[in-house]
Amino acid sequence: MNIDQTLKVNKLASELRKHGFAASSEEAFNQARGMAGDGVQPNSQSTPTVPTGQTAAPQSYLEERQTELLVQMHTKKLQDQFQQLLGHVQRLADEVVTLRGELTTFKDGYTQKVVQVVQETQKVLPKEVTEPTSHPRSGNFKSADVAIDKYFNFGSGKK
Repeated sequence: MNIDQTLKVNKLASELRKHGFAASSEEAFNQARGMAGDGVQPNSQSTPTVPTGQTAAPQSYLEERQTELLVQMHTKKLQDQFQQLLGHVQRLADEVVTLRGELTTFKDGYTQKVVQVVQETQKVLPKEVTEPTSHPRSGNFKSADVAIDKYFNFGSGKK
């Protein structure tokens, strides 16, 4: 077995172990060696061999049965994960409904408080707004009362 084949068998064995196709590392290694086709048969303890004189039907039946069991295991695992996701989605939907109810309650309470504050400020403010009195610095002057050239010097003043 050369280095490339060894690396290939090791990667395949780790994948078999990771995806649950083998119960132990040793079994995964034996299955990987058999799949890699390096000419070495896997150990007889992990996979049954067909005795001489019998057909290969029992082994194919065992392989088929093993495949069915693996498919069932993975299906069950996926169903469990799907049920967990459905549970999470249901909890989130319930929480959204609860938050919407709290939001409407908050909005109603908030609008009532705003209405109360507006009413209180209307009561406090005097109804009649008086004109501001003349300021002592500007008096009641209007721009037409005084000519602009009286305020600004537009030259030397000599004519």
